[in-house]
Amino acid sequence: MTECQNCRDWRKCVGKDFFLYGEIRYCSHQMIWLIENLESLEQGEWPDEPDDSRGGLRKAEASFTKAIEMAVETKARLDSLPKYARDHLLDVINARIDIDYMSYTPRMALYYISGLRKNIAFSKWCWQLRHRKNEDKTSSKMAKVSI
Repeated sequence: MTECQNCRDWRKCVGKDFFLYGEIRYCSHQMIWLIENLESLEQGEWPDEPDDSRGGLRKAEASFTKAIEMAVETKARLDSLPKYARDHLLDVINARIDIDYMSYTPRMALYYISGLRKNIAFSKWCWQLRHRKNEDKTSSKMAKVSI
């Protein structure tokens, strides 16, 4: 598996059970993990690594700020969704449904909050994606006709 810092295509990733602060790139798998751990992040606690064999390492001073920073960013991304999409996404994540098996609305909501923040409304963003796909299909049909 590619390290998160070097990953360029989340679709080849299967996700992990734990992410370090420095690994967060807001890919779809990381967004699910952040949402699942949002409660502890809001309390300023970074989730413990499941197989932490490092022993009792001392955490850096004010390490809670990183957790709170991630919680604020995650909440802002969730709040950018319309209520129906946010609720559907949260239900699907709580049910532990894999990205490949998510229905259209929660999958699009997850894609919308992943990666760079969008400066466009969710509904318009979805419309643009559908419109681009239709343009691509039309242009490929036109290319076949002209050959």
